[in-house]
Amino acid sequence: MRGYILRYNYDIVSVTNDVSKWLAENNKQRIAEGEEPEDEATFNIEEIDLDIYDKPKKVCGICPKCEYINCQCEVKQWENQQSSY
Repeated sequence: MRGYILRYNYDIVSVTNDVSKWLAENNKQRIAEGEEPEDEATFNIEEIDLDIYDKPKKVCGICPKCEYINCQCEVKQWENQQSSY
């Protein structure tokens, strides 16, 4: 699988398999914080080969965060609270 290391001033900012999606998410956060959006030219991008052995499991499937094994979305937290009563 192809991957990309994004660096800014020699510091690693992210490792991703989709620079466009990462940049869109990053810019959404920046704009919400009142900062200017960035573009690919802002970063030094190095293409790499990734070896992924374990694929994350869906937990509740309600939101994008649920792609992670330890789901922390609000729906899952609510379900956990309900089951503890």
